[in-house]
Amino acid sequence: MADLPSEAVQASRKAPPNGEGEVYIVQHNTIEEEIAALAAYIEWYLENHLGMPAGEVLVLANRRMIGNGIRDALNLRAQQNGRQWSAQSFYFEDALPTEAAANGFALLTLLVNPGGCRKFRVCEPYKEA
Repeated sequence: MADLPSEAVQASRKAPPNGEGEVYIVQHNTIEEEIAALAAYIEWYLENHLGMPAGEVLVLANRRMIGNGIRDALNLRAQQNGRQWSAQSFYFEDALPTEAAANGFALLTLLVNPGGCRKFRVCEPYKEA
């Protein structure tokens, strides 16, 4: 928090407290089991919360492989069960249409914030596209 400008710290203190919620700690033996369980839970949640549009459910995954696995499992379940929704994935780097554009954006970002290398999955020298 010491790195943040004082306005950001002040703004974060003004946020309303979170409402009550439930936390479940579940462990799985494999990533595949975890993906299947998450997809089943999300499908169950949507079936039991009809006021919640599928497009309003946000799943954050720490790895693309897991996120894509959840998306694919959800879409398979939706197809098999006749659901009217499909899961989608959005990644920061997908907004750039070519590798050259992504490399240029990475260089520009590093120029503005030289310490920002840790924000990228891989930091390597610029490659000509």
